[in-house]
Amino acid sequence: MKQKTAVFLSIVVFAVLVATACSNSSQKKEEIPNPMVRYDTMDQIEKKIGYSPAILPAYSGFELKEMYIIGDELVDLRYQKTGGAEAALRSQKNAEGDISGYQQLSYSPETYNGITYNIAENADDQAIVACFTKGDMTYSMSAVGLDKNTFKSEFAAVIDEVNNQ
Repeated sequence: MKQKTAVFLSIVVFAVLVATACSNSSQKKEEIPNPMVRYDTMDQIEKKIGYSPAILPAYSGFELKEMYIIGDELVDLRYQKTGGAEAALRSQKNAEGDISGYQQLSYSPETYNGITYNIAENADDQAIVACFTKGDMTYSMSAVGLDKNTFKSEFAAVIDEVNNQ
């Protein structure tokens, strides 16, 4: 009798353990939140961060396709131009260092309209990347599908826009 009771209790304990394991596996695991939050309008972005980020002017031919705030600090605007060129324009207040998202680039300093900026080319995706700081704001632009002179012209428009704010 004791042996039957022990076997019965073992089966009950095993069944409880299996049921508990199955119910725990169906619970949703805690996920790391995505630091990129997409927005639909520039007004939403400005309200969230408290300033107007740099933009590519309409005459550039680039169309704004996507808008993000990354980590509640960095504005990331994604553009596309007819013909396939793509650009990302980033703005951040009180940034520390490069905000382009590219790593280990060899930048060269250049000057336009009194602003010194750094420019580099990324061999991996053929992107041209440039960044500068004015006051407590840091800006960067990267583009794929543009030659260097066209990129510099587009980036000059960003510098002009920032200077006129």
